[in-house]
Amino acid sequence: MGAIGDRASLSILTTVTGPNLIDKLSKAQLTELQVALSLLGYPIGGIDGLIGPRTRNAWAEYKSDIFPGNPQLIGAESIERLRQDLLKVAVWETANFGSKQGTIDAITGMCGSMGLGLPTQIAYVLATTQWETAQTFQPVKEAFWHDEAWRQANFSYYPYYGRGYVQITWEKNYKAYSDILGIDLVNNPDRAMEPAVALFALVHGFKTGTFTGRKITDFINKNATDFLGARRCINGTDKAHEIAALAETFLATIAPAPPAPGPAPMAAVAPSGALDGGGATDPAIEKLFLRPIARAAAYELKRLHPQVVFTSGRRDKAGQARAMSQNVVQQRDWIRMTYAVNAVSTACQAWVDAHPEATSASAIEAGLMSVFNATDDAELGRFSLHMSGNAFDLQPMEPDTAGIKAAIPTLPGFKKFLEKEGNLVRWHAEFIG
Repeated sequence: MGAIGDRASLSILTTVTGPNLIDKLSKAQLTELQVALSLLGYPIGGIDGLIGPRTRNAWAEYKSDIFPGNPQLIGAESIERLRQDLLKVAVWETANFGSKQGTIDAITGMCGSMGLGLPTQIAYVLATTQWETAQTFQPVKEAFWHDEAWRQANFSYYPYYGRGYVQITWEKNYKAYSDILGIDLVNNPDRAMEPAVALFALVHGFKTGTFTGRKITDFINKNATDFLGARRCINGTDKAHEIAALAETFLATIAPAPPAPGPAPMAAVAPSGALDGGGATDPAIEKLFLRPIARAAAYELKRLHPQVVFTSGRRDKAGQARAMSQNVVQQRDWIRMTYAVNAVSTACQAWVDAHPEATSASAIEAGLMSVFNATDDAELGRFSLHMSGNAFDLQPMEPDTAGIKAAIPTLPGFKKFLEKEGNLVRWHAEFIG
């Protein structure tokens, strides 16, 4: 699970049992509430654990968006809804960023999860990403055609020059995203190049106006579509016409269309209340890119427990290295404690043991990638069933924890279920190939 997923448990806020005034929350509870609202794009100002008009208004705005009631009260129901909304954002942290289409899917999904779900809004975010990344849909550094020495000599705000899909600049913005995501971008600004971080900054920045103070909703909403004006969210009017033309092209591909039918065997296990309304496929499951048996198991589990939230499915090398690195940062011998002894697990743990100076997730991720790149795909698929598409992870859910755990071993093709990986709580289910 990534930075957002790690913050989505709301472990401090969930101690609030009955309706309570947000003014009565402790500093720790208010801090967690501010982080959660910030992750969803609600304007709270700084994260300081103090109640003020911005925090009070942001919570009132969120409450009015989800259900009626006293906007100054907080309780178990609204906290659970807040947690579920965070998980909808967090699930895109482990998307398939290894391909252009995978990144496009992740951007589309993140936009929808953060309330920018209009096809016109998604089209403009995609068009901007294509332009800003020189058509690659990969995070880039500002003036990427120059080297680091040139950037140091020419940028007054070095080392806080632009990084990402749409670049964040200046130390104050690196600090702001450090506080929201709970990762240190100030001392490690290159972490803004991590696809999951770049994805969040891209969509969050468009929603909140981080880049220029102008939000995408100022120009593109239910009543207006100003593709030219929307460039002001990023860079004045520079290349506004070119990006507007790209947005029009993307918009044609986002136009509503009937969902493609799933494989015939899936009709029997697809939930009758599929999220797309068609009863055949569930986007939250389809984006896991599972192999048929694991996919059927996911649909059956969703049918039995509609509230279940999947957090990870098939991973490419980069996704697997990224997921593992997040755990190794917390526990250096996590690989040894989690995986069966084989050539790949031994090589991964050996790299970690041999590089005690690698303490950041990005450094560990790079090291694990070096091991994966020296290993054939078949062996990697046996090392982690995530890499073969035969495993998925899910979020521990209350109050039906026992029911979900009891259902998993009954799923078609069940092989193994883990509640913990190493000493870390990670619900992980594996299925035959």
